[in-house]
Amino acid sequence: MQEKNTFLRIFSQRLREAMQRNSLTQSKLDDMVKIRQTTISDYVNGKSVPSAEVLLRLSHVFGCSMEWLCGGGIEEVENSLLEADMLARENLLLKDRLKALSKAIKSVLEEYEC
Repeated sequence: MQEKNTFLRIFSQRLREAMQRNSLTQSKLDDMVKIRQTTISDYVNGKSVPSAEVLLRLSHVFGCSMEWLCGGGIEEVENSLLEADMLARENLLLKDRLKALSKAIKSVLEEYEC
């Protein structure tokens, strides 16, 4: 029983996270997955476990693995976080380069206006 409760907790947490990342409400998700909103509510609240077929449809909608939705794939999550961190750092670097380039262009334009 403990294992089922742990699975339900992890699955509902991952489902909420995936819905949030994809800006999906339960109502929108039920249209996409073709199941009742009350069933999705049960999943979100850790009251029910989806069938393998529904789990597959959810993984397709969210672009994640069934394993991740079920609580596995911690390496996948860690890799995603590392990738997101790397992209954030690259974004900051590009912003700095863009500011410097913008400043240089402004300086050249001011020089030619005189």
